[in-house]
Amino acid sequence: MVVKTSKEIRRFDAIANNGESFTIIERRRVQMFRDIKGNLQVLDGSTFFTLPNGTPVNRSLGGTYKAIDSSKVLREVGQTDASSK
Repeated sequence: MVVKTSKEIRRFDAIANNGESFTIIERRRVQMFRDIKGNLQVLDGSTFFTLPNGTPVNRSLGGTYKAIDSSKVLREVGQTDASSK
């Protein structure tokens, strides 16, 4: 039997252009199963992002993020804009 779940990788603060703050959670898909010898095997999959309420978040080019249910562009707090260098 294969168990599919996800594990939290990190949480970070992000801010919208209007100053509203958000927490974004980076998660990784994981599959767990027992092999023929009974040893637990864990396969890491792709990463994805959500808000704490489960709303999916897309990562965009330029290091920005966008919650699926809003038009707000979010930037990780402490991240500098590459175009400002």
